[in-house]
Parts: sequence; structure tokens; C-alpha cells
Amino acid sequence: MGSLPAKKISQLILNLKKFYNIETLVETGTYRGVTTAWAAEHFRSVITIDISLEYIKETQSSLASQTTIEYIHDDSRSALIACMSRISGNALFWLDAHKGGGYFGQDDDCPILEEILAIHKFENDYIILVDDARAFLFPPQPPFDHTKWPDIALVFDHLNLLGKRFIIIVEDIIISLPLKDKEVLISELHAIYDKFR
Repeated sequence: MGSLPAKKISQLILNLKKFYNIETLVETGTYRGVTTAWAAEHFRSVITIDISLEYIKETQSSLASQTTIEYIHDDSRSALIACMSRISGNALFWLDAHKGGGYFGQDDDCPILEEILAIHKFENDYIILVDDARAFLFPPQPPFDHTKWPDIALVFDHLNLLGKRFIIIVEDIIISLPLKDKEVLISELHAIYDKFR
């Protein structure tokens, strides 16, 4: 529902990218391709997944000069599992395929839990970013169907299924990374955000 480059947190992502030596960003929810375009400028490889062929074609057309983007027209739940074996090294996952309310798709669909479970099969270090934290902190009002959206506790439970993740919310984004690097993230946050908010 949002775009990564519009947020101050994009600097944090670039710092973590460097720390983890990440070359691949996997995005679920291509939408209009704003985050896809930003990622293509900063990552060697970008995989973007959307269930809407219209959004895929629109983004392919607008970013035709970018040769490092792989487009997958599929349900993110199955597409994530399929693309894992093609990713070498560490990876960053931007999860934004949830939709509904007539704004981003007619029928509400929030595949976030299944997406997280798919990513946990990834064998290298990974960072998960989930956009629209507010939709999990407070049940979305009509025209969204709140029964299709898990609450924040369930999302956190899935993110920390193995008990080895540090999870925090910054700028409407849930961030999950290896627990061993908690202090690295906190140090970066303190450098970017000058005071407690």
C-alpha cells in the first residue's frame, strides 16, 4: 500500500544492505512499481511479485530500461517458495501484497502469514520488512474486511517462529532481522532518528 523510497527508513535499509552484503531484494505487491524502481537503483537483483497482471505489465513498461528486475505474475505465497532457490547470498524481503477495500483490489487478501512462513525456509541471513503495520495494530475499518487481516501478535509470532528474530516497528513498517544483530539495528536507528518519538 505504500512505497519504500518515500520513507526516511530507506536510508536504514541501505545501511543494513551494506552490513549484510545483500544483493537481492524480493518484493511482494508490485503495484505501480515505485518501490521496484527504487530497489533497482540500489540492489543488483530485484524480484517483484504481484497477482495482478495489469500492475506487472504497467511496471515492466515503465521500467523497461532496467534489466535487473525479474517480474513474477503469481500469488506471492507460492511464488516466494519457487524463487528461493534462485537467490544466492543474503536477501531483503519487502512484503506489501496485502490488498482490499476496493482501493488495492476488490477482495481483501492478506497473505502475510504464509509469506513469512515461506521466507523462513530461506537458508541465508534475511531481513523482512512488512509495510502497513497500522493495519495489523488496529483492525482495518470498512470497506476493508478486517476478518481477513491477522493482528499484530499473530504477525509477530510468525516472524519469530524460530525464536531467533528481533522485531520492531518503525515508520509504519515492521522490521525483522536476526536476533544476533539487534544492537546493529538499534545503533542504526539511533543514528538516523535523533530522538525518541
